[in-house]
Amino acid sequence: MSHLKFVALAAALCCACTSSERRSAAPSEPTLAAPSGDFASFAAAVNGTEPSGDPPPAWINNPAELGPEFPQSASNCDFVEFPFPAGVQPYLHPYAACRERAWGGSGIHRQQGRGLHVSSLPKCNGGPGDIEEIRLCKHGWAGQQTTWGKAGPLGCVAIQVTPTCGA
Repeated sequence: MSHLKFVALAAALCCACTSSERRSAAPSEPTLAAPSGDFASFAAAVNGTEPSGDPPPAWINNPAELGPEFPQSASNCDFVEFPFPAGVQPYLHPYAACRERAWGGSGIHRQQGRGLHVSSLPKCNGGPGDIEEIRLCKHGWAGQQTTWGKAGPLGCVAIQVTPTCGA
């Protein structure tokens, strides 16, 4: 059989089946369905890159402070997603700063603030002051008990708070 006749015969055989037959004959790719309401755990199981469980103390507490070299312009805390209570003015002072990082896809966010102004602090007899703070936030935590205590109405738990009165 000549080469041209062989190619023509092969092409005819390939085209003989309908497109739906070709699709059904193709090997199917496995499908994965996420368990309802737990996408972070599902992602962790599928790709093995997301952390599971609570973040370790070293991730929460370190670095323990924002040094003076960290400028306010580098701040990245999302106060829309996880707002402070009304009495907190996070960037009132030029030295104030805040940085945020997420614990993989868990939904837990760590916010660390420096020089955050508060109009009324109980530890300052109701007077104004500034706080240095590390807090953890997550949607769904509002008013819920967490590993670190009960979350406030905005879904955040204060891990470490150091007030300075009169600022």
